[in-house]
Amino acid sequence: MENKKIEWETDEKTRSAGLPQKLTGGEPTIVQNMHCVCFDKIMITGKLQTPTIKIEGRPTLQLIVDNYKKEKKENEQKAKEKFDKNVEGYEILEKLHAQAYNERCRTKEELSEMMEDEMNDGVNPPEPYNPEFQNELEREKIKYPRAAMYLKFEIRRDDTHWADNTGKGSAAEKAMAAIIEGVSIADAGKIATNY
Repeated sequence: MENKKIEWETDEKTRSAGLPQKLTGGEPTIVQNMHCVCFDKIMITGKLQTPTIKIEGRPTLQLIVDNYKKEKKENEQKAKEKFDKNVEGYEILEKLHAQAYNERCRTKEELSEMMEDEMNDGVNPPEPYNPEFQNELEREKIKYPRAAMYLKFEIRRDDTHWADNTGKGSAAEKAMAAIIEGVSIADAGKIATNY
């Protein structure tokens, strides 16, 4: 759930500086240690500019920003609860996937270093690949099938993001969003292959 941007009916001080009666598209920010709101670009004195309004001394704007932050925090909490409910076990699978990946990389790198080392003709081989992380990942995927599909689509999206002329990455991202929304794994799979 995305927050609505801040809209503000400007005060007299702001209008006297040549700004319109209403500013839209605002986001709270900090500029030079001052709490401000950056609004959508507008034409000011013939130039396209981003109005950045200091909050201090503007109680109405402060109230709007406080409500915006509160709503944003509530929306983030709701989104997290929805994710945790519909993609249960994701953190476990993500951690195991990273461990299995790191183990594969370690083995490959150490073997490569051994092959390049003229003084090591295989007498001192690296520690063998440990399949336990991958095995545990596969066991947990069975326990958490929705999280397993989400992780699969996430990997596909990440693998294709740099050159997604096929549409696989964006289809995977849509499938991820569908899983978060509670769509069945089968239907999410159809979304992922629709590119």
